[in-house]
Amino acid sequence: MPAYFNNLKTTYYKFDFQSYLESPPIKSNIGRLSFYKSWVKYWCDIFIERDKDIEDYAKQKSNITPIFEMSQVRNKDVEFYSFDFKTSVGTYRYHYDVDILNEIVKQKSLVPEDVDLKDVYVDSTTTLLFNKIKDNRPPIIVYNPGVPVPLLCVDGNKRIMAQKKLNNIKSIKAVYMPFEFSEYFFFNSLDNAFYYAHLEIEMLARLLEMGQDEKTIYMTTALSRNSHNG
Repeated sequence: MPAYFNNLKTTYYKFDFQSYLESPPIKSNIGRLSFYKSWVKYWCDIFIERDKDIEDYAKQKSNITPIFEMSQVRNKDVEFYSFDFKTSVGTYRYHYDVDILNEIVKQKSLVPEDVDLKDVYVDSTTTLLFNKIKDNRPPIIVYNPGVPVPLLCVDGNKRIMAQKKLNNIKSIKAVYMPFEFSEYFFFNSLDNAFYYAHLEIEMLARLLEMGQDEKTIYMTTALSRNSHNG
């Protein structure tokens, strides 16, 4: 979402969604589709509407954050993880709801699996805390489309960094969050939409590469489903 949370303050910033969806990295992959312009408009309409809500929130509640408000609702401290998604037109910041993801891990009894660390993005700026070596909770990993290393550690960066530094580990037991829970990944609906749009970009590019006909490709899109519903 186009906002930063610092010291209980919400700072809004502009992100040019249309320029991004029309940027060369995306256009070169799916721009030849005849419905490409309609597809861009569909997602931009969603982004702009939800972005306006965030801009209004930042103006009306500049000295508070959604994280603080959520902590009041849940009656406990809320943990989140910010990831800067860098693009050719600027940076978009995701805010993952780590608190709810940990709840899902417990409620669904998700089982950790061996993960090769070379396949996972671990935040290299994470502060090294040696006491984290005793923390045996499995890190949580999600699929984060549109980046060179799409497996993203959203909880457990400090644990992994401590293990790498002290034990020189190459792999770790981690929980891979199933896609079926992706609607709960984020604090806000704009992040959800931005995430789903990137999943769709990857799917469209893959179907084109497979040689699927355009009608079949179109029917897989949210644009098609909502056009039929309308």
